Amino acid sequence: MFSIWNPSLPESIDGKPLAQNVSDLFFTFPYHRLPENSFVATMMKPETVLCLIAFYIFSKPALAAWVKRSGFDSTKSPVFRTAVGLHNLFLAVYSAMSTVYSWPIVLSHLSKYGAFETYCDPHKTLWNSGFGTWATIFYISKYYEFVDTWVLVLKVRD
Repeated sequence: MFSIWNPSLPESIDGKPLAQNVSDLFFTFPYHRLPENSFVATMMKPETVLCLIAFYIFSKPALAAWVKRSGFDSTKSPVFRTAVGLHNLFLAVYSAMSTVYSWPIVLSHLSKYGAFETYCDPHKTLWNSGFGTWATIFYISKYYEFVDTWVLVLKVRD
């Protein structure tokens, strides 16, 4: 009837989480364990996260200033409204897909191993059951969600 789609997108070359402790993100990040997929590897690096956060922080006021200077009115732009509609549709479909494919993994793990094993995952059984792939996809999707803030800035009316 229904099968769980489990794409192969490892976060690391050994399939285990990259950071085990907060200090791993700042002092001992295991670059040697990044996956072979160069896009995923780049998105998982701490410096990528920091650069994108900095870009996000500085882009919001710059975009707001442009909107004010240019007099851009999102209500009068059918292209903008269409793009926002497509953006929202994409996010809704992605969210539904993530839910449909990740929750059965979690619920199956919960019924087989119990609450402690599922919540804490000390033996990495949940992570290695396909949930790690979906967690990695979810993590990378957060970068795309920066676009939501830009949409809100562009929608602002005085």
